[in-house]
Amino acid sequence: MIRRFFAIALKSKIPFTVSLALCPLLLATCSSLLRSPSPTPVPSATPSPGPLVAYLFEGQIWTLAPGSSDAKPTRVGGEQDTVDEFLWSSDGKSLYLALGLNLVGLAIESGTRTDLGTITAPPGTTLDRLQMAAHPDLIIVHTSDADAAAHIYSFDIKNKATRELTVDEYVDLSPVESPVVHGFAELSVSPDLARVLFKGTVGSCEQLFVADLEKGYRSQLTSLEALDGFEESAEFEGGRRIIAAAWSPDGKSILFNPAQSCSDSGLCYGQLFIVDSLSGAQRRLSQGMMVGLDAIWNKGSNSLIFEDSGKIMYTTPTSQPRMLAEGNRPKWQPGN
Repeated sequence: MIRRFFAIALKSKIPFTVSLALCPLLLATCSSLLRSPSPTPVPSATPSPGPLVAYLFEGQIWTLAPGSSDAKPTRVGGEQDTVDEFLWSSDGKSLYLALGLNLVGLAIESGTRTDLGTITAPPGTTLDRLQMAAHPDLIIVHTSDADAAAHIYSFDIKNKATRELTVDEYVDLSPVESPVVHGFAELSVSPDLARVLFKGTVGSCEQLFVADLEKGYRSQLTSLEALDGFEESAEFEGGRRIIAAAWSPDGKSILFNPAQSCSDSGLCYGQLFIVDSLSGAQRRLSQGMMVGLDAIWNKGSNSLIFEDSGKIMYTTPTSQPRMLAEGNRPKWQPGN
């Protein structure tokens, strides 16, 4: 019954409210902290053959095969195009490129270009990002209007039709993803629906915890006191905070971003970290700061890519990140 409840909640994408069964867990005080991570060096990742990675560099779209022994970037598309954003098709055979509000399809194998149409929106609208909908013929378009207000549209590839979405319509069209934990009232269920991830307070610091949904046992994963790189501006009342956290596709690891630096406006940044969901061993992945969890998992190989200060990085949960190329906004090829 518990698993069925959380499976329904996960599909709805609504932030989870702490259940009565978990209240004692979240209110209990943890008196012990985890050991500091082992200083033993971790070997560099050696990518295995698999899908392509597409990314942007100097306004052009490039692809790269991380698993190739000769992984050299290849530019695709015409040099006359300045690509603002891009997206893989659901089957991974094509790329959808945004040239302003104009959308172009580009077949990977043949290089054939197809004019998909123009996103119909009020004057002054700018495109923020593209997202593939659960339906393979629909693209979700995130935009900002002339007053910087956010609007979300769907674009029908076959009919070249644009329609603004309500919040409920957007939720229905979006693929199911494991929720990201931001606040204390949010829970994220593991991919196998056996455990739940949440935030708790130990002393003056926030920490990540995992609880077994059947037996109720919980364990503390993170130890923010063992991490360095925190500026005085981010340590509120002597404590440290976590911006966001989320499960890996196999449930064995958790990505998290601690608030290590905060601006006068309250916007906080942190480096990307990963922690083992069983042992609690934690280590840093990125050198640069980010505001969220800007990393993308490849479910097939359990590896991930992310942008780190203008560089495309590749890693696995047990290896050191390695640079693939210069660029930004990397995305794995699906369906491969």
